[in-house]
Order: sequence, then structure tokens, then C-alpha cells
Amino acid sequence: MVADNLARFNALVEMDVDMATVRARRAVDVIVRSICTANDIKAGTKPLENLLGELRCSGLIQDIVERHCRVVKDFGNLAAHGPDGGFGTADESFTEAEAQICARSVSLVAEWFLGSVVPRLGEESFFVIVQGGDVTPEMIREAVAIDEKVYEPEFRGVPSTCLQWHDRNPDIYTMIVSRGSGRVVGYINAMPLEDDLYASLEAGERVDVDIPASEIRLYEFPDLYKLYVASIAVDPEVRGSAAFKLVYDAYLTKLLSLARREMFVSEVLADAITEHGERLARCVGMKYLRASAHQTSVYKCTLLPPTLRPTTRAGHHLMSFYRRRYEELRELIPSSGSGPD
Repeated sequence: MVADNLARFNALVEMDVDMATVRARRAVDVIVRSICTANDIKAGTKPLENLLGELRCSGLIQDIVERHCRVVKDFGNLAAHGPDGGFGTADESFTEAEAQICARSVSLVAEWFLGSVVPRLGEESFFVIVQGGDVTPEMIREAVAIDEKVYEPEFRGVPSTCLQWHDRNPDIYTMIVSRGSGRVVGYINAMPLEDDLYASLEAGERVDVDIPASEIRLYEFPDLYKLYVASIAVDPEVRGSAAFKLVYDAYLTKLLSLARREMFVSEVLADAITEHGERLARCVGMKYLRASAHQTSVYKCTLLPPTLRPTTRAGHHLMSFYRRRYEELRELIPSSGSGPD
């Protein structure tokens, strides 16, 4: 979010200095709220002015940095509302000179934040994982909004259908939320499915956006489950951050928790519809099966026997557990092909 607003500031500064300055103020607002959240200061809807005062009193912001924050805040308010709350005249508009002052201040604030605050707190402090029944309808709508940024229209989630899926089995969703904005910035939707529908998806015969909720299995009893990864999506604004690893590890930890309750995933299927999705499937050890009828790539791996390639500590824990249990369970596992003939 910080990087996004700074990038938009730079893009706008030569075309619309007022709007560019508003973007700079938003970047400072995200920085300040992130620091508050990471230090258990309830930011809520408090004005930026009040939050800066709380950070100063708590010794969490340097005096000189606070002053630069106030420069950006005041210029941003002026750019958005005018000197008298929105009734200024045209000749009171910002000039590039004011924008450059704002640019210098926001750059100093961002440099301090990235150099002195983020390394101390750890990037993980700026995200929170939300799963299962804690996922709200609004979060599901925000996840669908991410689909609009990364998928072609025919592969985007439909909010009403996604809500039905969640009502059927809340555990299909694992989401990651930015503490600064309170917005979903990534999610995993992985469904345990009934055998016939799973086989149809494995054959590449249908698109997953209209899966009937009734075909999603519930994690109710000790059993073997076939898992279909409907979507792993991260907002392009946070790519390169810790967001993907955090949501991925959270989902693997969920699978480990299920396995400890004797609910085992026997195999995992994915329909990769982007280049990024194909790279991810190959990275974790999934094998290419076939091209689908809708020109995507179907991939598969098994957990019994374990063929998923662990790339994180959570992955190693999951695979270690599954390897230990495989010998005990192998006689119960129906044979399953891993690819086309």
C-alpha cells in the first residue's frame, strides 16, 4: 500500500499535483496506522493528527519524522479540500513547487519507515491471517476484487457463489489481511470435493467458478479427502512482500491440523489459469496432467504418498507428518494415476 501510493504520487505529480499530494498523504496515513497496529495502538478511525500525537508520546516516532509527516498531512488536506474546506479559488491550487516539498517529506518518512521500523518489527507484523468462520462476507467480496486484478473475466469468482461455498464449508478459505488498510490482500480457496466432480475437474472438462456448494465435502469425520485448489491469489500491490508465504504457510498448517484429527488429503488438484499459477504449481512439485477444454493447465500431486515439494518450514512439518503416517495408511488408499497415459 505504501509503495502503491508513492508510485501513484510519482506518476501524477506532472499531471495533477493536487491529486499527487493526496496520494502522498495516503502513503503517510498507511505508514502511521501500520506502526500503531504493530504496537497495539488502536488506530480505528482516529484522525492522522491524533495518531501522530500518540506515536510521539509513546516514543515510537522521531521528532523530525513526525514533523515531515505533518507537512505531508497538511499539504494533503489542503490539496483535497482547499484552504477553506473546499471553497478555494482556482488560483489557490497547488503548484509543482508545493508538490516537490511534499515529495521530499514523504520520501524521508518512507526511508525512515523502511530502514528503521520494518526491520525491527518484521514484515509479518503488518499482516494478519483470517480463516474459516472468521472470514466475513465483506472479506469474500474483497477476495473477488483481487480476482478482477489477476484473472480473465471467465475465471473470476462470483460473490454470491463464493458466499454459498463459504456457508457450506468455511474451512475452504484462508485469507491474509493488511493491518494498515484492513483489506484482504491475498487468499487461498481450497475445496474438498465429491469424487465425481473432482474427476470432471481432473479431466479438464469444466471451469470451477460455478461449482455447486452441495459438491463441497465437510471436514466432519476421519477420512481421505480429495482437495481442489480453486484459487491462490495475491493482490499485485503486495507481491514481493511476505503476504504469499504467510497465507501459504497458514493453509499448510491448517492441513496439518486436519491430519492430526485423522482427516487426510490424499491428492491435490489445481487448474492453473495464469503463468504465475503454472510456475507455482511446478515449484511445489505438482505434475502437469493435461490442457483443459478451456485452455488452461491441470496439475496434480499426492500427499498419500507424499509428492508435494516442501518449500517452507510449514511445508516440511506437513510432509514429515504425512510421510510418517503413509506407511500406516497405504493399504486404505485407492490407487490414483498421477498423469495422463
